[in-house]
Amino acid sequence: MILSDYFFIPMIVFFVFLALVAGFFLFHRVLHKTAIREIKFQPFNFVYKSYRGDYSKNGTILESMLDQLKAADVPIVNMGVIYYDNPRKTRKKELRSDVGFMVPETVGANRVPELNVKSIKHNDYLATSFPYKSRFSIAIGAMKVYKAFNKELTKRHKPEREIIEIYDMQNRTIVYLMPME
Repeated sequence: MILSDYFFIPMIVFFVFLALVAGFFLFHRVLHKTAIREIKFQPFNFVYKSYRGDYSKNGTILESMLDQLKAADVPIVNMGVIYYDNPRKTRKKELRSDVGFMVPETVGANRVPELNVKSIKHNDYLATSFPYKSRFSIAIGAMKVYKAFNKELTKRHKPEREIIEIYDMQNRTIVYLMPME
């Protein structure tokens, strides 16, 4: 074997790896600019469980709630989570969130007694969206969107607020809303 063969194979492996990483970034729109805009959003009912602790556990809570809602024959519009704390400023065990589902306005608290129901009635929101391509989209979207929200809040001289994430699986989109009032 000549010396160039020892360099040729690792170079091919390196370029294939580089192409896969670039494909992943393009597929998940990592380099796409996140635009924050002010919108009005319709009020909605939210069936939820309040949770205190690591935000990474919210998916498990959503799965268990889904079984409860199916058993109670509650129609579901979209999954959602309301995040009250910034994980960069709050310890994991103290993070607060409401984990649940958007439901039609006809669903009341007596439909599923072990779950909470509230109506979200803010008028104006800062908002953006991010495409849902895979489970990685949730983490990538959060990194990009929260940074963009912070820039917008600094520009407007506004304090941080809770952020509502709505997982619209029908349209394969994650909608991010921050109440303005």
